[in-house]
Parts: sequence; structure tokens; C-alpha cells
Amino acid sequence: MRPNPEQIAVAAYHRWQRRGWAHGGDRDDWVAAEKDLTFGMNYRYVARYPLAGPTVHLGKAEAEAARLRRRCRFCERSEPAAPFSTESPAFPPWLGNSTLWTWDECDDCRAYAEEHLAAPFEAFARPWLAGAGAPASIPVAAWKALVRMALSVMPAAELHHFDDTIEWVANPDHMRDASLLAGLGCQVYTTAIPVSAPFAALARRVDDDAPWPYMLFFLGASQAVFQTHLPLCPRDEDLEDVGVRGPELSMSLGSGPAHRASVCTFLPVNLPRPASSALGKG
Repeated sequence: MRPNPEQIAVAAYHRWQRRGWAHGGDRDDWVAAEKDLTFGMNYRYVARYPLAGPTVHLGKAEAEAARLRRRCRFCERSEPAAPFSTESPAFPPWLGNSTLWTWDECDDCRAYAEEHLAAPFEAFARPWLAGAGAPASIPVAAWKALVRMALSVMPAAELHHFDDTIEWVANPDHMRDASLLAGLGCQVYTTAIPVSAPFAALARRVDDDAPWPYMLFFLGASQAVFQTHLPLCPRDEDLEDVGVRGPELSMSLGSGPAHRASVCTFLPVNLPRPASSALGKG
């Protein structure tokens, strides 16, 4: 579903008002309005969290309401088969997270993520957060970390659509499913001004006939917003041949004359190359 010219014109006019009726940005207003309308017509948020505020123990309220035992959303093991000794931040504190804590993640799955995914994501993300940009691709381990954050805040009712995604994230073999992931990646918005408060959000496609991924994840902090769809979802199978990528937003920030769209960069995933064969070497 895409907006018609009349809808875009109205939204562009409102954007011009938010810019303080400053002249000279008509085309930018039109493009930004079309982007944001396209997203708004095709997606609805299913989870939105500030990373600073009252503490949220992810998964705890849903489990207690259904009188379920504590169960890990990544490996699906329950107590006492899986160890749950402590809770930990669901998102790195260096992102500004003091709110979201894990409750439905076992010690073993947390240890795997900290050992294999945390450092690659931090090395990838910090330059973007500082507004300095970064290499033109995202390492697969960093992408897995980003997708894993999305899975950690996903409503339990949606998780069954992402069994293959969860298995891929937890697999240390980064070559696994490489043929299905080539050309995919994430979008990074370099914001005009710093994000007012760090946040995480999930948006779900409203129409299965729309040419967009089923689920999008957003993570914003400092001077960057990361956007990625969750790969290997069966509800996206019809999109495999057309290249799966979420719609680009304006990510406009600021007010009055400083109300500006962000710059969006698409970063393909940097998959490791298979080891060269030793055959033929003498």
C-alpha cells in the first residue's frame, strides 16, 4: 500500500508547518512525507520501549499471567533443566539501557551472546552513534546481535514465526544459511540531532500482500537509529526473489528550521567467505 499524491501533499504541508514555514525545502518535505506515510500505512507497532525509565522484566508478566514456568525464549528450555541464576540487561548499558532486563533468557544463552555477539556489535555500532559513520557493511555477528535484541522484546505470541531466526542467531557457524542472507542487511539513520532518549521498537506488517518484511526492528540512541527486518521468517517467503528490505523513513528530528530528515545508509551483511579448498595444492 502506498500513499496517493493528495495524501502526500497534506503530510508535506504539515511538515512545512513543523519547520516553521521556512521556504526552500518543498522537495525534501514531499520526499519525507511519502516515506513516513508509506511506513504508517503498512506497519503497526507491536512493542515500543524507552531504554531509560521504570524497570521492565521482559517476559515475566506474560508468563505469570498464564501461570507458566520460567522458560528461555531462545533455547526453549524451562526450569530446572535450564539455569536462571540472575537477570541481566537485555540491551547493553552503553546504549543507555537502564530499563529492560531479561527474565526469560537462561544463563547459557546469555553467556553465548556475551561471548560471541556483544563485542562485534559494540565495535560496529559505536562509530555510528558518535556520528562518525562506519564501514560499508555490517559484520554478520553484529547483525545477529541486533536481531537478537529484536527477539528479546518480541511479544510471545509472535515468536513462533521466528523459530529459524532464533536458531540462526544462536548458531556460531556464521556460514550457515549464507545463501539465504546474501544481499540482506540493515539500514542506519545518521540523525540530524541526537535522539532525545534511547529506544527500541518492533513494527509488524499489516497486509501480507504488501511488498515489505513482516517484522521490522528499530534501535535508536545518540546520533543513530538502526533498522533491520528479522530474516528467515516464513511469512516473508514470497519476498525472497525481490530483495527483502524495510521501507525507508525520514527519521526527522528537531523543531522549527532545525526540523530535518536523517541520512539513511543501507549496509549489506558481510558474510564470511568459505574456506578455500586444499585440493589442487602441491
